Amino acid sequence: MTRMIFLMDVDEVLAEFCKAVVALVEKQGHEFHKPAGWDFFSDMDPELRSRVFKEIEKPGFCLNLQVCDGAVEGVRRLRQLGCDIYAVTSPWDGSLTWHYERTLWLKEHFDIDGKKVVFAHDKSIVAGDFFLDDKPYNVVAWANLHLQSRAMLWDTPFNQDSTARRSIAQYTNVSRVKSWGEVIGIVCEVLRNKETAR
Repeated sequence: MTRMIFLMDVDEVLAEFCKAVVALVEKQGHEFHKPAGWDFFSDMDPELRSRVFKEIEKPGFCLNLQVCDGAVEGVRRLRQLGCDIYAVTSPWDGSLTWHYERTLWLKEHFDIDGKKVVFAHDKSIVAGDFFLDDKPYNVVAWANLHLQSRAMLWDTPFNQDSTARRSIAQYTNVSRVKSWGEVIGIVCEVLRNKETAR
């Protein structure tokens, strides 16, 4: 059986990036305010944003991110179903250690080899059978180029705006998922359809 390529984002899908950022904001003596859209840095005071970015760019930030609940088991189940897991993650350009730490973190927590970690601002250029991300733009851009594959938008408090909902509703190969159970369900559905088509 041909293994299916499953591409997944890291932050908010596997790693608790937002929780760490909220902690940094509170450490600076500020209260975190949920933004209207996906980019929660855009509503931040510029001076505060600059201080938070400096903390993110320090060695150790990426390496010490917590694992999202259920992610380890979710990845394990996908492998059992025959998925080859690739992490497709945006680089943090201001950090000298981000690539190295992210690769170590993925190996430690998910046994994803460095050869299966792709750093890209434009994730749509990476081909696979499945794509999972929490950023609506990434999901729509990927789905538009890979119409025979399945894209999934990981549900978070930051991607609930009406623009995101309208954009993903245009595509029949995109689903919003709220749990690893739903992710597994979509993979199983695709597998059943492949078996039926034989």
